[in-house]
Amino acid sequence: MSCLQLRALCLYVALLYPIPKTLTEYSTNTDSEYEFGDYRGKWCLDDHGFVYSIGEVYYPSPSACPCTCTEDGPVCIRPKCPRIHPRCTRIKYKSCCPVCEAVSKVCVYGGKMYRIFEEFRVSQVLCFLPNDRRT
Repeated sequence: MSCLQLRALCLYVALLYPIPKTLTEYSTNTDSEYEFGDYRGKWCLDDHGFVYSIGEVYYPSPSACPCTCTEDGPVCIRPKCPRIHPRCTRIKYKSCCPVCEAVSKVCVYGGKMYRIFEEFRVSQVLCFLPNDRRT
């Protein structure tokens, strides 16, 4: 193929497939909308980048309470959680509501066993101030 034929082919391709001069031919969004996008009223975005539709219920994390995507943004409301048993000695906080993992009739503190609701005093701590003054 000669140089003249190559030029003619390039001109023919350019006429068939014009190259747009600006990106506005592809999108109606302005540069500021890309930089500071306002997605309210369209969808919700969580901390991990997942997108949720208006009306969709989602959990931002395994230990979080459910959120609902609204036109004003996500609305997260803690539901009424069941009460923890008064004798609960170990509580798990790995879900929206805390869960009792162990119930006991005794409490152990400092190696000593106490009944539930039994009052006891923790030994007083002696504090030293500068110049050996005691309080």
